[in-house]
Amino acid sequence: MTPRTGLIIFLILFGSLATHVQGKTAEDYYGEGVAAAKKSDYDEAIVNFTKAIELSPNDFKLYFYRGFAYEQTKEYDNAIADHTKVIALHPTLYDVYINRGRVYLNLGQYDRSIKDLEQAMSISPGRFFAYYYRGLVYLRLKENDEAARDIRKALTIDPSSSLAQLVMSEYYAVVNDPNQACSWLEKALRSGNGASAREYIKGSKNFSNIRNEQCYKDLAADK
Repeated sequence: MTPRTGLIIFLILFGSLATHVQGKTAEDYYGEGVAAAKKSDYDEAIVNFTKAIELSPNDFKLYFYRGFAYEQTKEYDNAIADHTKVIALHPTLYDVYINRGRVYLNLGQYDRSIKDLEQAMSISPGRFFAYYYRGLVYLRLKENDEAARDIRKALTIDPSSSLAQLVMSEYYAVVNDPNQACSWLEKALRSGNGASAREYIKGSKNFSNIRNEQCYKDLAADK
């Protein structure tokens, strides 16, 4: 093979590869990003969502899912930036206010979290997560009455939610009512992922009031 022939073959192969890569659409990359996210490979998901955004920069769902992936990798500033972009493109999307409110909650920016969660409530009243997360915010702010009100509201919307049952248990632990705390904790363990719930309560300082109670010890024990 002469050098010229080799160069021609290389250019043909490279051109074919380039055409294949360029042939991918934003939807292709979006689908690959979703598939990666479902496998909890959030770094790969971010790569694919970013490629999709380069091809379709005004598609709000690409920023929405990349923002969620950034949250999972604890890149909170990037998550907020993407959620804010979604709001600019789709200002009445309930779920983006929930997501950005949750990020602000994780960052301890409680006023901003409440503002987003209340915006979600105004867009779609009577949905679970806005009340659930605002209840968590109030619990962290030690505004216990407000926390209980919101968690009870969340439970009226979804009585079987192990998330809300667990936070209700946490509320009763904070106000030092071990019987109610254990009752709600037992419900949460029955309704949801017991191993995850036990890990949560062991790491939460809010259960410190009842850690010496026998009912708590029995429920917290790995089974």
